Amino acid sequence: MFQRHMREKNLTAKQVQALWSLFEEDLGNQVWNLLPVTDPLLRRTALAVRRLPATAFLRAGDALHLVTAREYGFTEIWTSDRRMLAAAPHFGLQGRVA
Repeated sequence: MFQRHMREKNLTAKQVQALWSLFEEDLGNQVWNLLPVTDPLLRRTALAVRRLPATAFLRAGDALHLVTAREYGFTEIWTSDRRMLAAAPHFGLQGRVA
């Protein structure tokens, strides 16, 4: 996630390192609820992607996030990614701008 922003020159290597450190600190403080990626979840993600309209542009990782949110009972997903926001309703989710 951070590497892409560095490649696109939105972040410097130093900023990326600082963000990774903050993320690791958050993990240690249990700020994030990490959910398991299972074989059935991956299969449901593949099926959901195949059912998307041809006009929906979505990265595989984003599709996995959306299906995981739906499967675990979330009703909304927060992101600044415009494609993910546009795809959220196809997964029964409300997209919220982060």
